[in-house]
Amino acid sequence: MISIHLIALVVCSFALAGDTASESPATQPASGPESRAGVAPALEAGFSSSGLTGLRYAGRTLLNAQAHPEDGFRVADYVRIARDGRRTRVTSAGGGYLVEWDGKRHALSWRYDWGAVRCEYVVAGERLGLRIVVSNTSKNDTIAGVNVFPFALRFARDPNGFNASPQMEFLTGAPTVIHADDGATTVFVANPQFDRKLYVGLQTNSDTVATHRYEMRVGSTPLPSDPASWEKFEHAIKPGASDAYEIIVQFGRSGARKAEVLGDLFERFIAGHLSTLNWADRRPIGQLVLASAHAAKGASTNPRGWFDDPKLDIGSDFGKANFHHRLGEYADRAIDVCRRVGCQGVIVWDVEGQEFEHPTSYAGDPTQLEKLAPEMHLEADRFFKSFRDAGLRVGVTVRPQNLITTKKPPVQERSADPAGALIEKIAYARRRWNCTLFYVDSNVDARGAPMDAAVFEKVARAHPDVLLIPELENGAYYRSTAPYDEARLSVTGTPASVRDFYPKAFSVLNLAEGRVADFEDVLRESVRGGDVLLLRAWYDSEEAALVKRVYREAAAEPSSRPATSRAATRE
Repeated sequence: MISIHLIALVVCSFALAGDTASESPATQPASGPESRAGVAPALEAGFSSSGLTGLRYAGRTLLNAQAHPEDGFRVADYVRIARDGRRTRVTSAGGGYLVEWDGKRHALSWRYDWGAVRCEYVVAGERLGLRIVVSNTSKNDTIAGVNVFPFALRFARDPNGFNASPQMEFLTGAPTVIHADDGATTVFVANPQFDRKLYVGLQTNSDTVATHRYEMRVGSTPLPSDPASWEKFEHAIKPGASDAYEIIVQFGRSGARKAEVLGDLFERFIAGHLSTLNWADRRPIGQLVLASAHAAKGASTNPRGWFDDPKLDIGSDFGKANFHHRLGEYADRAIDVCRRVGCQGVIVWDVEGQEFEHPTSYAGDPTQLEKLAPEMHLEADRFFKSFRDAGLRVGVTVRPQNLITTKKPPVQERSADPAGALIEKIAYARRRWNCTLFYVDSNVDARGAPMDAAVFEKVARAHPDVLLIPELENGAYYRSTAPYDEARLSVTGTPASVRDFYPKAFSVLNLAEGRVADFEDVLRESVRGGDVLLLRAWYDSEEAALVKRVYREAAAEPSSRPATSRAATRE
């Protein structure tokens, strides 16, 4: 017997604007505001006593739950936390629920004994909207989260880039949009709650390779089968409380772009998430590497590996004078390269040298320069001044970790306050050398993924007149930073999807070892679009002449296509 006060209600109401209720499993056309009288719209939906049973777009069937009942609605599992803290994951495979169908409201109800979930569907034109409300009506238990699979889609072939792998996003601070294009139809699955982290996307199954079947997932708790690299989070619902998740499923023709069919979504995002990045100078930047970990290894007289010269002696008076002289020559060469190419400034990747092996180097902590590299501590002020006197900005590498030198060997430890660590290091470099360009190395969380973009927004608020260039990124980073990427990984510019919601976004693209001559035309478009090219500037590198030419031609010719191509991503 299920007591009344513990009843859980899972409701899926398929509200068709202007449509009358129908119990027929046959496909029913949506009659939303985009429909024309007497003309069936591209998206059609069908219902039965089991809920949503059919989806057709432009005459192609993507969902037929009458033929494939496993493609219909299901609550996969939920996590229940008892008063004593005991956690129980319950799957629907074992039953324990009741199903009801309200034909008038197109509402499918699953009843449990722990709370309430309500899922409402709205069809308008080519869009299917979902609103899932989870209510916990129990007296003592907490619902840690649920995983709802509203339906499965069967594509004509594996969508572009999917490779029969789950497509899931759970970002905040940027629109979450899964893009599935099978060559005939495009389906976008989006989370319009921009600051609400959910597991939203298309999940694979054991038959995905053979059938191209992907189940739509809306989750607020991890599944045991989720990859270890995925972020783990839950949205706990206390007794008497509720939670709501909103999802958009947009259908379109093959080749449709997000901004075209989800324009209203992006406009709303832009209005509420204005870019804080304010850096007008898009001239190239010179990269300066002073040392080599290879040269440092076993070099007792040059433990920091300066100038890739294991024979350099920085301990003797002659060696110190030699270091002073070579550092001056290094600066003169770099200034000459930067002037010829037209750089806005330089970033010293390793002002502390490279005494420690990866992953401790780069040190990324100028506040410890005197301890880490006393010989550079004595020379650094003169070195940076020579670039400033030449009209160039200067910068260094910083890291959000804490370098612990008391341990042997030294280690980079995760900071409890990564934003605070960066703010302190940047403040030191600004105060001592007037640095305004900062490459941020190893900005990763405990899983190795890019840390929360909110860290960088906090840093940018503290230092609004510097350029932050994080090594790793997701879409949210472009709001306050210019992420770093590399041509050798076939990256050629800021993704078009990013500029859909951050129109002024740009990247800093390192051309070192990238065979850049093979895609010079693409780089030219990237520069026109606002991206900044990074080149090795401590010698006359192979990319120096190309960068000068690309910038000259980009300024002389009108753009022929959007400068937003990216052949690969670094994730």
